[in-house]
Amino acid sequence: MSSKFNIVVYGSLSASGKSGLAFFNYRVAKYLYDKNILNKVYCLKVKDKGHKLEIPAEKIHTAYSHFPTNMKLLFLKVLGKYIKYQDRYLSEKIFDKYISSVIDLIGVQVLFNLKPAVPITTQKAREVKLHTITLATVAHPEFIHDQIAKIEDMYHIKDNSSYTNTDRIKKLTQTFEASDVIIPQIGSRFICKTYTDRIDTQVYQLKNLGGIDTNTYLPKSKVIEIGQPIKFVSVARFNLKKGVPLLLDAWRKFKGSTPEAAELHLIGSIDKTTQKVIGTHFSDISSVYYHSFSREIHLELPKYDVFVASSVSDLLPRTIMEAMACGLPVIASEHCGAADLVEPEVSGFIYHPFDTKKLVSFFTWFAKHKDEIVKMGKNGRERIEKLGFQDFLAEILSFLEERNIPNVVND
Repeated sequence: MSSKFNIVVYGSLSASGKSGLAFFNYRVAKYLYDKNILNKVYCLKVKDKGHKLEIPAEKIHTAYSHFPTNMKLLFLKVLGKYIKYQDRYLSEKIFDKYISSVIDLIGVQVLFNLKPAVPITTQKAREVKLHTITLATVAHPEFIHDQIAKIEDMYHIKDNSSYTNTDRIKKLTQTFEASDVIIPQIGSRFICKTYTDRIDTQVYQLKNLGGIDTNTYLPKSKVIEIGQPIKFVSVARFNLKKGVPLLLDAWRKFKGSTPEAAELHLIGSIDKTTQKVIGTHFSDISSVYYHSFSREIHLELPKYDVFVASSVSDLLPRTIMEAMACGLPVIASEHCGAADLVEPEVSGFIYHPFDTKKLVSFFTWFAKHKDEIVKMGKNGRERIEKLGFQDFLAEILSFLEERNIPNVVND
C-alpha cells in the first residue's frame, strides 16, 4: 500500500537549470518522486535537450488521453515565465475553461493551483467536493494594483501590465476566494497579511522561506579600496512593480547630498512603461549604469558591494537570497517577502518602498561605513546558509499529510 499521484504542470520542466519556474517545477516533482508518492509528471515542455530527467515525465500535448482516473493531485501552472502578457492572459482563459470542463471526469481529489487566474476551475472544483489549495506566488492582486496605481499617479503614467488589468485582477481574486486554503509560496508576514486583510479564506503561513544552493555562490570578501566608489546593485525584470522610479528618485537625492563616490547598477530588462518614466523624469541623474540580464548572476553579484530591492510588491525576490549568498548586505523594501531574511543593522536594512528619505539615509550610511560591508555581508551569508529548499518542500508535504491528502490507495 502506498500513496501515488500524478502532477500536471502547465509549463516546463528543467533539471539542469539553477533557477526559474521550470527548475522549481522539477524540484517539486523530484522531491515527491523520491518520497515514492509520485507516479508521473505531465508537462508542456522539457527544456533540457539531451539531459535525462530523473523522474517519469510525459509531454502533456501527447498525453490528453492518458490522464488516469485515479489522479490525486493536479498542479495547474498557468503562465509561462517569458510569455507576453496578452498571450498569457488568453492562455489562462482557455486553460481555465478546458480544465473546468473535464475536472469532474479525471477523478482529482485535490486542486492545487500555482500562479492562478482560474476562477471557473476553482469554483467547479468546490462544486464537485474537491480540496482546493492555492499556492500564492504573489501578494494579493488588489494590493499590487493599489501600489502600482500610486506610482502611476506620481509620474502621470499608465501601466499596461497584468496587475493593472481589472478583469484579470477580478479573476485572480475570485480564484483565491473560491479556494479552501491559500498558501503563500514563502512564509512572509507581509505577503500573508495582504490576504488576511482582504478575504476570509484560510491563509496557511509556511515556516520556511525556501532557500538556494549556497555552494553555487562565492561570497564577496574584499573591502572597498581607498578611492574606489561604493557600488550598489539591483537585479530584476524592471517594471513599476519593482519600484524603479522610487529607487531612482532616492538615488538622485542621495547624489545631490553627498560627496561620496558611489554608483548604482541595474541589471536586467526594463519594460516600456518604466523606460518612458526614466526618459522623462530621470535622464539627468548621474552614476547610474544599466546592464543586460546575466544568467551567471552568481558570478556578477560579487563585483558589487550592496544589493537593493525596491519593489512595491514582490513575493521574494529570489535575488535577495542570491545577494546574501554572495556576501552582499541588502537594503530591502518591506514589501518584499524575502525582507524577513534581512536582520536590520546586522545584514542590511529594511524600509517602506515609498519612504525615499529612508532609502537615501541607507545609501548614505553605507557610503560612510564602507568598512562594515564585508561584516554585514558575512552575517547575511550565514543566515541564508541555514535555509533549505528541502525544508520548504517537506513543509508542503507535511501540510498535505496532516489533512490526509492524498488518501492512501492501491497502486
